[in-house]
Amino acid sequence: MKYMNKSIFSTILMLLCVIPATAQRYTEERLYDVVGLADGDEIVDALAVGIPVILIGFLIAYFFMWRNPGNTSDFDGKIGCFGIILMGIGFFLLLPLWAWVEAIGILIVEILFGLAIVIGIIAFIFGKFKS
Repeated sequence: MKYMNKSIFSTILMLLCVIPATAQRYTEERLYDVVGLADGDEIVDALAVGIPVILIGFLIAYFFMWRNPGNTSDFDGKIGCFGIILMGIGFFLLLPLWAWVEAIGILIVEILFGLAIVIGIIAFIFGKFKS
């Protein structure tokens, strides 16, 4: 039972450390507060545009820069950098999807934090009854 109390206590401490680490520092608004949560059509449009742009950027960067890293000329390096920029633009185009991912992640962390508090209270009550 001692090991159980230590593991519960360490889990609660871990969650208390994770919450401030994932919190927004300079503003209280999260990404989904600023962008808003998109509906299914906007997500499909973002995926239809963002995924091909990311794939094209990856292929350009791979063939011009990453396939032969020692044998790249200055021109190939510039074209490869353009591929990396295309990948960044593709990730930016997926912003509605990232807003949903952030909202779901925050919800999961909040549920885990609430469960840790409830488990900690129950463990504290059982510990008081045992002693």
